[in-house]
Amino acid sequence: MRAWIIAAVLCVLNLVSTARGEPFRDGEVVCFLGDSITRGGEYHGDIRLFYATRFPERHIRFHNCGVGGDRAVEIVKNAKFRIGSDVLAWKPTTVSVMLGMNDVGRYLYGDKIQELEKDPKRWLGLAKVPPSVTAAREACLDLYGEKMAAIINQLKGSGAQVILMTPSIYDETAKGHGGVLTGVNGGLGRCAEKVRQFSKDYQTGLVETYGLMNEINHREQAKDPSFSVVGTGMKRNDRVHPGPVGHFVMAYAFLKSQGLSPYVSRIELDAATGLATGLVNCTVTGLKRDGSGIGFDCKEGALPLVPPTKAKEALGLVPFTEEFNQQLLLVRGLAKGGYELKIDGEVIGCYSADDLRMGVNLATVTNTPQYRQSAKATEMAGQIHEMGEELREIATFKYVFGIRGGDPFDLEAVKKVVLASVEKTQAGGKRLPPSLKSQRDCVLEPGNLETRRAALEDELQAACQPKLHHFDIISK
Repeated sequence: MRAWIIAAVLCVLNLVSTARGEPFRDGEVVCFLGDSITRGGEYHGDIRLFYATRFPERHIRFHNCGVGGDRAVEIVKNAKFRIGSDVLAWKPTTVSVMLGMNDVGRYLYGDKIQELEKDPKRWLGLAKVPPSVTAAREACLDLYGEKMAAIINQLKGSGAQVILMTPSIYDETAKGHGGVLTGVNGGLGRCAEKVRQFSKDYQTGLVETYGLMNEINHREQAKDPSFSVVGTGMKRNDRVHPGPVGHFVMAYAFLKSQGLSPYVSRIELDAATGLATGLVNCTVTGLKRDGSGIGFDCKEGALPLVPPTKAKEALGLVPFTEEFNQQLLLVRGLAKGGYELKIDGEVIGCYSADDLRMGVNLATVTNTPQYRQSAKATEMAGQIHEMGEELREIATFKYVFGIRGGDPFDLEAVKKVVLASVEKTQAGGKRLPPSLKSQRDCVLEPGNLETRRAALEDELQAACQPKLHHFDIISK
């Protein structure tokens, strides 16, 4: 199985470099449709943070449209709510779709297969009871392909651009993380093949999540067999749900598919002539030089990205810094020796003339005012993500309510059921779980949480606006 994965990954990584999407533009509305990995995960929050810091002039809305346990067949079956009300109601310009982890039928790879064969009611709604487990697995994959095509058609029919993400992996190779459902990841590889073909057939964007995560696992597990890109950064590893590190890797794959520039900014100066010899995404004014060094004012067009604390380990797994987070300061023509870098009068660090000639990546320097400004933006983005998760509680409830025969569009009926659950829980002397509390708040004050989230998104954009800074590079 491992040999098959390695061969597939090498093939995919060779092909994927041509599958470029376009960066999101000002005014876009982007929805992320998926299962629990989208519902509770951070990859789309990391993408939001990147766009807020890199393109602070662009007003872009991002919406989490994930539901735990969801499958393509259920989305199509309940498309009026799941696609219509839950996604298209936002009038998205772009919809990203990642499904497969539940569609593959993980239970078909477990140790209770014989029980399933004796109980046809457990075959997850397949049209016919399959003659064997192998046939059931194939039927699940066929159903996934059929319903994914239906989802893509409906989304494209709305006028939205579609970005397809190959599924994240099921890690069946990491050692020491509990029971393994052998063969699931190979099934997800088959799902990924279908997604790649759909991307070609429907001319959609393509994000190679599956290939990248497999490549990282193979590389890192050769050094540490217990490593897992799914579990890294988490206290637990269920082999399914990536932690913050895995999600940052997924966000990297997404951004890579859009062909974005590596530069936050590039300040290139010649101290000998007192000229700016190369500027990218910044303006330099008031450049002065003397025998001790140079000084100038600079306003950059973006901020460096500061990853969430729990995701920083991902920087050692993918070349995010090299490919997307270059805030370069290059100064040529300095006399040999050491130099002190100050920004707004504050000492940032000491560098040699050779260091400055080769370039210092300020995005990795944690005491610059730009880094501190960006770190606050990261905190705000985390709050927005948490609000988005709360909003998913009521959306998920409505979806399940509809699947069970209720009318998800009857807001009074939804409210009645939610409040009855609240009353029952409180009558039993139990504390309301966070999910039920979120549902209660949403039905009692509909729209309030979304209004607050939109306001915080506006605050995030304001917080990411670059500022003018004064630089001094002084001989020590």
